[in-house]
Amino acid sequence: MSNTIIPQGHFADEVNIPTELLRVEMSPTALRLWIAFAKFRDTATNECFPSNRSLLRLLPQGTNERTLRRAKLELEAKGLLTVQARHAEDGRGLTNLY
Repeated sequence: MSNTIIPQGHFADEVNIPTELLRVEMSPTALRLWIAFAKFRDTATNECFPSNRSLLRLLPQGTNERTLRRAKLELEAKGLLTVQARHAEDGRGLTNLY
């Protein structure tokens, strides 16, 4: 652990979390993933397209891609996330749009 003290409410990377989210029953990993998506969110469009690698960097060490996939499915099932596949003009797959 670091000895750096961050005053309450003054985190380096802050995201806004709607209080309604507190009432949604979900796993701790799904909640953390929702917060990770919020970090990447474009406020104008409410969309983002982070890679799984970028998302995993924000989650607790040891979180694997399978756990990430389950958490995404959980957020989708609760209506908290939509996923749209993206492709380059040459047909190559790009990161999903969330």
